[in-house]
Amino acid sequence: GLGWRFHRIWSTDWFHHRRREIDRLKEALDRARDQIETGIRVRGANQSGAPRLPDIEEGAAAEVIDIGHLDLKMLAYVRADLTERSSVEPHEAPTVQLADLVARIVGIEGLSKNVYELATRALT
Repeated sequence: GLGWRFHRIWSTDWFHHRRREIDRLKEALDRARDQIETGIRVRGANQSGAPRLPDIEEGAAAEVIDIGHLDLKMLAYVRADLTERSSVEPHEAPTVQLADLVARIVGIEGLSKNVYELATRALT
């Protein structure tokens, strides 16, 4: 382990017994300071220093790596701007009307949407 000690303060105790919780926290901090002074030491990965990089000869040619094949070629995103006129709330709308709206959104924006996002877009 890393030698960590957690001190828990419940929110209800903080609101109802704040003075007691502050005293408990001070005691926990004092114990932690005492333990550090008595020699509990944990050596972490960051204490050994930065790794040494290999020396590069001066004037050496840098290796060129071709990454042209990684270029992304995507069409620009197009947001469907549809207004649906209805006299009922979305949850009361006929399934056929909602299905038509979702089909029009997918037709404009593509199939990259998940079901939740499609439902959200249809209702807004």
